[in-house]
Amino acid sequence: VGTTGRRRAATMYQLDSDNKLRHDVMGPAPIADPPFCPGGAGLWSTADDYLKFARMLLAGGTLDGVRVLSEDSVALMRTDRLTDEQKRHDFLGAPFWIGR
Repeated sequence: VGTTGRRRAATMYQLDSDNKLRHDVMGPAPIADPPFCPGGAGLWSTADDYLKFARMLLAGGTLDGVRVLSEDSVALMRTDRLTDEQKRHDFLGAPFWIGR
């Protein structure tokens, strides 16, 4: 997605401690460096392309019968590499690594 298309990006919402809805919780741009480098590395995509990417990962690196990534690469992408310090930071109140 080019810079002109980014203005149409979805806004992320979160309930605060007073059960009030906060919008744009990720902000238009980070003010300070995050506690760790985000996995997306600042990439932007369409929902359709992201769905194709997710389907490819679920299929072990293939999409529509075409190998895109090796099985070893997919296994590396699925490996938990977060430190205990990083896991102390919830993502929008949801510790997404629970059970891993």
